[in-house]
Amino acid sequence: MNTFRISFLAMLSLATLLSISAYPLPAYMKHKTAGEMDGTIRMTSSKSDLVSLGDTVLVLTAPNALILGDKVEVYKPLSENNDASKDIPLEFAGEIVITSLKKSSIFGILVSANSEIPDRSFIRIPLSDTVKNSIFTDFLGKVVTEILPEKGDKKIKTAVVDFTDESGNVTNLSLRLSTQFYDDMCKRNQFSCVPNAELITFLKKYDIQTATSIGRFVRNKMVAELDLDILITAKTVFDGGGQKISLKAWDIRREMSSRPYPVPIPKEYFATRSAPDKTITPFSEIHHGHLTISLNNENFTGERRVDYLFSENVKDLMFDKFKKDFRVDEYGEIEWTDISITINGIQCKSQDGNIYFDDILKSSNYILEITATPSLSGDSSVILGESIKKEAEIVVPPDWAVRTEIVLRISGDNVLIVVDSSPVY
Repeated sequence: MNTFRISFLAMLSLATLLSISAYPLPAYMKHKTAGEMDGTIRMTSSKSDLVSLGDTVLVLTAPNALILGDKVEVYKPLSENNDASKDIPLEFAGEIVITSLKKSSIFGILVSANSEIPDRSFIRIPLSDTVKNSIFTDFLGKVVTEILPEKGDKKIKTAVVDFTDESGNVTNLSLRLSTQFYDDMCKRNQFSCVPNAELITFLKKYDIQTATSIGRFVRNKMVAELDLDILITAKTVFDGGGQKISLKAWDIRREMSSRPYPVPIPKEYFATRSAPDKTITPFSEIHHGHLTISLNNENFTGERRVDYLFSENVKDLMFDKFKKDFRVDEYGEIEWTDISITINGIQCKSQDGNIYFDDILKSSNYILEITATPSLSGDSSVILGESIKKEAEIVVPPDWAVRTEIVLRISGDNVLIVVDSSPVY
């Protein structure tokens, strides 16, 4: 399995980040005090003591609260003659986007402002204390570092199915952790989270009980149907240092996953002795494969080894009124009408004269049923005989694609039905 190579982005595109315009300030942003702030900014250039749009500044705040792409609010004093009290009145002055986190140094670009901003102005991180102090912040930062350069100013569309224990079961503990992770991630502006109702509908469609059942074919469906970029999975694990939550980020468009990222679980997440951790949803080992079926009416050479070969005399199918003088070579070609192919009752699609199936199924054995009715070539309304119906078994293995070819031909006085399946990868 390929893995993410984690590297920090030094600078985001100004064309993506900058929004250079003056604007009226919302009332709730106009008045704050220094005691409500999370840090300050410093100029990176000595040419001026004012920060302008597009300038890079050093952001002095707790380094574990921010990730790449976060926006912080900038506030400046209402008056130049203020002391160092926490009660200094401040007014909202603009926004900074975080562009680089290197060890203890945080840098950002001023992307919006109503005027130039003095050096040493204050910043406020517009996130709740729960999100700012989240145990998942560092992991989310690594996900953003890998994905954000490709996404530009678009949000990373993300889904969290569930977290599980080491056996694949959803428990009270894993559910609490996944819920907290979902809330912490979705409150950051870099992410767009698939709504729970939409995700539940998708999972029911493919009979997914827990994230453990999601393989590459279901991940491909998540791209096609949910327009998903990242799938987050995790499981609780024990090691010498105690219990941790081991997180993974799946870049499902490129079918790559990050290395497991272990995060220690704080004590407050654990159940008490009177309420031990319990299984909510047990592990369900459901795997999927991909099945492609096509009706191929090319000539069958008879030299291939195939899975199924059905042969019947055409005259045995014909109505009595056509049997007396019927000769295949003189009567003209027979045309097959009302051709139907089903997989455990699922009807294959028909388009432009072709019958096909191209989708994922749960890994299992399936019964393929082929039905066709002989009619006069050129006049399908003239039904020559009874419908022919044959069955064949197809195996769809987990995480494999299977291509099944069906041939329906007249060869001499016989009708041949060939069913041949082969793995693709």
